[in-house]
Amino acid sequence: MRRSASPLFLVLPLAAALALPLAGCGDDAEETDGSQGAVTSAKTDSGSDRNRERTPRQVPPRIQAPKLPDAPPLTDAEAERVLSSVMGELEASEASRNTLLYLVELKNKAALDAIRIELLAQTDGEYDDPDAAALGLEMLLASGDQSVASTALDLARVLIDEEEEVPHLAAALSRIEGAQRGDAERLLARLTISFDDEVAMMALETLAKRRSPAAAEHLSDIAGDAENDDMVRATAVVAMLMTNDARGGEAADALVDGDASGWEIIDGFAVEGATDAVPYIRRSVAKALAEGNAEFEFTAACNSLVEIYRSGPGAADARALIEGWLAKDPDLDPDTATYALWVLGDNDRTAAAAALLATEVINAMKGDGEMAVDLLNEVARRGLARDPRFKKAVDAAAAMKDREGMPGRDLTTQSLRAAAAHAYLRSR
Repeated sequence: MRRSASPLFLVLPLAAALALPLAGCGDDAEETDGSQGAVTSAKTDSGSDRNRERTPRQVPPRIQAPKLPDAPPLTDAEAERVLSSVMGELEASEASRNTLLYLVELKNKAALDAIRIELLAQTDGEYDDPDAAALGLEMLLASGDQSVASTALDLARVLIDEEEEVPHLAAALSRIEGAQRGDAERLLARLTISFDDEVAMMALETLAKRRSPAAAEHLSDIAGDAENDDMVRATAVVAMLMTNDARGGEAADALVDGDASGWEIIDGFAVEGATDAVPYIRRSVAKALAEGNAEFEFTAACNSLVEIYRSGPGAADARALIEGWLAKDPDLDPDTATYALWVLGDNDRTAAAAALLATEVINAMKGDGEMAVDLLNEVARRGLARDPRFKKAVDAAAAMKDREGMPGRDLTTQSLRAAAAHAYLRSR
């Protein structure tokens, strides 16, 4: 699940130059007008400007964005090499997990062999690294191998009994289906009260998506405890709403109307299919707009609506919400809005999304690459990596070198390279 950046990250300057065309990424029919940012550049079906009646805002002159660095054209062989380079140095990290999920999706047998050898390594009958083992078992389950479900359940029982919950444990349990699904859900219910917020969040989210009542006895206490992380509390509320728990509405009201952080609440509502949480997202954003400071809530809401709807039923309503918020405050985050509206099915913003990807790839050379990875994942889903509007950014991302001055391996850049390679291979 994509979570919004922290306020510290959000106040850093975003790509101010998005409104100007980037070399190799534009589509002349859909370029931005240079005055309102990428999000206001979309056209209606008739070709008229969606925002023509908006009073023009006075904005500082925009600086031309730097060009993407030259990179050799990506090929199938190079993309496969980029993805396979993770093998031999697998570890229980999010970067390894994302790359392995790409390889599993592409049915890469060598990756499955490496998982068994490296992540599931044992000494004297015990896993060398329980967290790595949980990740390996998740990957095998993701590949469709439910024969390891019992092994994953046994590992979970041992770690939970020893109070050594690890981040990838809940993810492994979330992929168990069939006859042992109920056993997995009961263990996930125990993980909802984990001391590790990441573990608790994954467990709550999985049970919510499955609409499982397994954790019903814990949910009200989790949501009502102000000492808990606000995101964890919100996801507990979502689990109640999605399982028709009679206490869900009251718990949601208390959370939204209380002192919890608005953007963190909205982040916690980011659960696939959690349409019952949308009214509370609307209230949280409305509250922030009334206070005149909705930047963080807006960004979180865009990402949550993407997670809830994607381009499925209800996506048009989600787009209308975002556009309505922008109409009330045109200064809200245009980059995240462009990303969200495109993922939610506004195909008129494809050229703006391509320009945003180029900018985010450039930004990732020195900073955070999360938005670039998210955009590349959508490019993969749509099969657009070889489209001329996206290809130069995909090539540059796949060839990006590790950032300087990083302690240890640069996992952010590893994730970016893998996402670009995966997008390219998915676009064959």
